[in-house]
Amino acid sequence: MPDDYHLLTNQLPAEIKVLVEKLIKGKSFDFETAALSLFEWQSEANDIYKRYLEQLNFVYPTKLEDIPCLPIQFFKQYPLKSLSFSPEVIFKSSGTSQQAKSRHLVASEQWYHEICTQIFTRHFSSPSDSIFLALLPHYINAGNSSLVNMVHHFMTLSNDKRSCFVENISDLSSNINAALNSGKDTFLFGVPYALLDFSIQVPSGKWENLYIIETGGMKGRRTEITKIQLHHELSELYQTTRVYSEYGMTELISQCYTQRSTRFSNSASLRIITKEINDPFAVQKSGKAGRINLIDLGNLHTICFIESDDLGITYGDNTFEIAGRLDNTDIRGCNLLYEEFNN
Repeated sequence: MPDDYHLLTNQLPAEIKVLVEKLIKGKSFDFETAALSLFEWQSEANDIYKRYLEQLNFVYPTKLEDIPCLPIQFFKQYPLKSLSFSPEVIFKSSGTSQQAKSRHLVASEQWYHEICTQIFTRHFSSPSDSIFLALLPHYINAGNSSLVNMVHHFMTLSNDKRSCFVENISDLSSNINAALNSGKDTFLFGVPYALLDFSIQVPSGKWENLYIIETGGMKGRRTEITKIQLHHELSELYQTTRVYSEYGMTELISQCYTQRSTRFSNSASLRIITKEINDPFAVQKSGKAGRINLIDLGNLHTICFIESDDLGITYGDNTFEIAGRLDNTDIRGCNLLYEEFNN
């Protein structure tokens, strides 16, 4: 880690420093204990969160599910910090130009990369042994995308000239063939519309060894379809059974991936809890749809406890599904930027 990262780490309480080392080295730890320690610290260190908690007159939590989460809209209004730092990078959400965008002040880009890499490696394989293709039209030109930043980092780790962002859909077929012919695991990150548009415009091959990782929802560009339908269609069009989803967002350091199904697995640093839609403090029952609350231990420099506008269903086996978004929330997500550049 660079010296500036160590300077940031030195500002952390001793127990949080231990957590940082375990996260970096991929060692096991008790998630609930870590989250409660982070809450105790951030409830004082993060001024915005502290003021929010004061308004709630909250009872100090003794278990994970009781930790109050800050509404995600606060990322649009305030510079959320739990440490004193100048951000190395500022991630911005991909809403339309008319919408206020979330701003995530990232203290250390290297920390973001460490967490992303740990999570990806645990779910799939080391990025250094793979090739990465990305069908994210114009994203790299727009800048400030956490998704582009992550995928670009994976490409850097792969150190393979065949890893690239594909700007022209017509080039993707040859890119896939060249990557698969290398014998390395090949991952194609893409927003659903771009993946589907490619399959319509360009004849696909039989790419049974290709990993497809779709990220983002339909967001109004086409008729919404379920994850099951989307995965089935992509599997048929690309002739591969290796279709996955990634769940991440501007406001998070961590991500989650599906495991050969439409259910996401909680990652080592990210846990999903659902709350009742009409009561943000009541835990929703397993198997029923509720508002997703995110506990991201990777957000130790900003805020680890976030109430999202997503609906989800949690299960007792440490998995969850995305069930859509709450009404009357901003339309946002990766596909909006794709739509703006292709209309």
